[in-house]
Amino acid sequence: MNSPSIISRAVVAYPRSGPFADQLVAVLQLDGTSSNACVIKSRRLGPFHILGSSQIDLMLRSRLPGYMVPSLFLSIEQIPLTGSGKSDRKKIHDHLCSLPSQVRFTSYGAPDISPLSADDTVAIAISAFLADLLDSSIIQNQDVLLDRLGISSIQAIKLLSWLKSNYGGNLSIEHLSREGMSIRTLANTVQLAASGTLIPAVDLAGEVREFTESILFDLRQNSCSTPVYRESPAGSHSTVLLTGATGYLGIEILRQLLEQPTVSLVHVLIQASSQEAGLKRLLQALSAAGHVWESAWEGRVVVWPGDLSQPQLGLQNRHWEQLTNGTINTIIHNGALVRYDLCYDKLKAVNVLATVDILQVMNSSSCAINFVYISGGQRLNPAQELSEALRISQAAKSTGYSQSKLVSELIVSRVADEFRKVRGHRLRVIRPGYIIGSPTKGLANTRDYIWRLVAGAVDAGIRSSGHDDEWMFVCDVEQVAQRIVSSSGILFPSTKPTQDNHVTTIMDGIYLRDLWELLCQELQCHLDPLNSSEWWSRLRNVVEQQGDGHPLWPLHFLLDQDQGAFTCDWKSITSDDNRFLVKKAIQKNISYLKQTGFLLRT
Repeated sequence: MNSPSIISRAVVAYPRSGPFADQLVAVLQLDGTSSNACVIKSRRLGPFHILGSSQIDLMLRSRLPGYMVPSLFLSIEQIPLTGSGKSDRKKIHDHLCSLPSQVRFTSYGAPDISPLSADDTVAIAISAFLADLLDSSIIQNQDVLLDRLGISSIQAIKLLSWLKSNYGGNLSIEHLSREGMSIRTLANTVQLAASGTLIPAVDLAGEVREFTESILFDLRQNSCSTPVYRESPAGSHSTVLLTGATGYLGIEILRQLLEQPTVSLVHVLIQASSQEAGLKRLLQALSAAGHVWESAWEGRVVVWPGDLSQPQLGLQNRHWEQLTNGTINTIIHNGALVRYDLCYDKLKAVNVLATVDILQVMNSSSCAINFVYISGGQRLNPAQELSEALRISQAAKSTGYSQSKLVSELIVSRVADEFRKVRGHRLRVIRPGYIIGSPTKGLANTRDYIWRLVAGAVDAGIRSSGHDDEWMFVCDVEQVAQRIVSSSGILFPSTKPTQDNHVTTIMDGIYLRDLWELLCQELQCHLDPLNSSEWWSRLRNVVEQQGDGHPLWPLHFLLDQDQGAFTCDWKSITSDDNRFLVKKAIQKNISYLKQTGFLLRT
């Protein structure tokens, strides 16, 4: 393949089964085929050619984040069309799912595979394990890029578990998802981890410093040509841009924004192909949260199709310009890619660069903007809050998701004072703990770590002891959204920014002993007390025995006292009324989870 210009039609598929399950596959219609292509015979769709992907891969990686680049490129003589003349994605998807398993291994071209040295015993052992895991002898004794193997998240967890049990060391799931990780480089990483000399892959402090300096440089450059402070033309009313509106928290933020008479319009950035598709996603999220569309909201919500992984948030130019001309005077940045199994580099585009893009465009705004960033992914610990260096050091041992959220949070915090002085912008960071369903609805998010952990403990019939006086930071979704909306300034839109603390940590929560008590009371069960190390060990064993049917299996790599810790030694300063509200919310969530069968012990 000489140039991407010979591609006449393309479809990107994500088959859920078959040899390329759970990976992006690009199916291309070309004017010609590559001379080094291998052919897959298909009675239904004709011959497929597996292309050497290096040239397209490099081109795409220069424009897209790594997780959006297909891991395999297939060409076909004619992409099938529907009756309306569009690409028949279903037919292509079904075909990819039905291919025989042997097809996967014909995709290893010469540039992608090389023999391992017999002296490299760790790499040889890893290749043998992968050959067995993927049922392919062709991998054994060969060095192959892991992202070419089509390893599913479940298989990645099995690989990580095997590596830890055989070699030890502080190896994490993020190591497996790094760009360019091959069997040979993984073997080197394993040996470094086992010896305790594995250096953090990302210089988090350097990331924060580099982005902060760039943003502040642009701020000072732009301040010479635009007013220092000017009220928004919206006056006493707020026009809001909300990201992450279709998520568990985002939909509640949107609902509360629309209940405020001072909010005239909410633009919601949604990853969708069109405004219609975006609105459909929004209504589905609203319904899943137990709400209905109110007639009073008509004309007050505008869907902006976008993509946080792209420059300018993937927005059309006319939408992007509204962030600079004073049309938008409030931005609530709640969107993020929540993946605990990906490394920092693969989350950076969505979770860091999107934040940087928003701050950069605020540099050019002709009017003052209220900006709220919702952080997350980190275990709250007030004892460490004053030490940025300590937080960065702790994050270096955590997940890529935690790292990416911390980097964005610290960037916002560092530029906040200068933005206020030079541009009149007011920047806020909200740091919630675990977010649960409200005391009235109790609609728990079963994908969240805390409820998966609770379900695992209940299933095993065990609770941790010895830390009963530790505090778990938890707050219901309505309360979190209420504080976000309040901090955005829309309740008092004419108030000018003042020099104050721009970071708010939501301290609501519950003592661990009260959580266990509520679980036993609501589920009418007994949980055996175990010391912390025993508890984590038993939990890991139960998860490993049950495998991918266990709710904690996708987060199996988090189950230890450091990575998985969910409480801290802290004396609550919250009021009795506040603690009562949290307990009421937890009770309602447990009741909901019992009714849905998520918590089943009796």
